[in-house]
Amino acid sequence: MADLRQSPAFARYLGTLGWKVEKGIFIRPLWIFGALAKIQRGVLPGNWKAILKKHRVWYFEINYSPSKTLRIDLTPSVKNIFAQFKKDARYVLRKFQISNFKFQINRFDDFYTIWQKSAKRKGLWIPKEKEYFNLLKCFKNKCFCITINDQAGALVLIHDSIAYYYYAGATKEGVKQNLPYLVVWKCMQEAK
Repeated sequence: MADLRQSPAFARYLGTLGWKVEKGIFIRPLWIFGALAKIQRGVLPGNWKAILKKHRVWYFEINYSPSKTLRIDLTPSVKNIFAQFKKDARYVLRKFQISNFKFQINRFDDFYTIWQKSAKRKGLWIPKEKEYFNLLKCFKNKCFCITINDQAGALVLIHDSIAYYYYAGATKEGVKQNLPYLVVWKCMQEAK
């Protein structure tokens, strides 16, 4: 199974950040100082030494660490997927059935605003808005986002028929209302 970071769309995105990609190796030129390079969960090409020499790479990192990503098969029915959730998650999601929430799909600006608030509250770094929108441009119609009441949301990227829950955020009020549970559930339904 291919990794999202080895997709052509992700390579285009890294290109917007100044990286070059050659046969799955990410190369960051450093002006007259040569370059840094890395490969993330990919296969080392046979001519990797020649590629590194060509770009004057003086530091190379290989990341084969296993992904901590939870993989969920979305081919069963929605009812069967729901039944596989832990008791607490099912309880929270059932409570949402009687609530009136405003779901929005592909309101990328709204999601970025939610994500910014979430990151600021937690003291986390997020990409600049320009970089975020470059990511969306590179994935074109292979991405979507869901927001709920402008308090929680997530960005999902798609590669090789696999949906990756890539970025997520919630306001303080959204967290109090357990909206991240609902965001994940809606993303799974949309990806299905």
